[in-house]
Amino acid sequence: VDQVLAENGKDIEKVEAKLNTANDQITSLQGQLEDRDGQLKDLKKSAGDNEELKQQIADLQKANEDTKKNLESQLQQTKVNSAINLALSGAKARDAKAVMPFINRDTLKLNEDGSVAGLKEQIEAVKKDKGFLFESDESKPDGKRINVFQQGNPSGGESGDSLVSKIASRLTEK
Repeated sequence: VDQVLAENGKDIEKVEAKLNTANDQITSLQGQLEDRDGQLKDLKKSAGDNEELKQQIADLQKANEDTKKNLESQLQQTKVNSAINLALSGAKARDAKAVMPFINRDTLKLNEDGSVAGLKEQIEAVKKDKGFLFESDESKPDGKRINVFQQGNPSGGESGDSLVSKIASRLTEK
């Protein structure tokens, strides 16, 4: 009988431990609910001050608009730079970076189709004034190499004759 009661006591202790853990969790959750209710009340109070919220929203909208304008400006600048580089490549510029300082970006305007108005004229003017920055349109050599010397030693073969004997033989020929 004592053993049965001891076994039963162990089971009851386990159930009581689980019950205590569940009660602690319930108490904790009730505290969290009370905190949330307090936060909601505070939010309702701050929402009652509608002008302050409207001002915050207006400030955020203005910041978003400013950021949008900056990004659009950067995108336009990137498109113009790409169009300039492409046009310089088509105009056979030796180095696009060397030509860039001579392009007046203030007068350029990006068209809807991605072309840049006024760019062609500026490139032609730079080409006329600073032609060395562009590859010439003149015909290039056909690629044949000009050899000034034949392969090997141009001084002749190894005949064994000295320079003095060669001079003497030439003088006697006349």
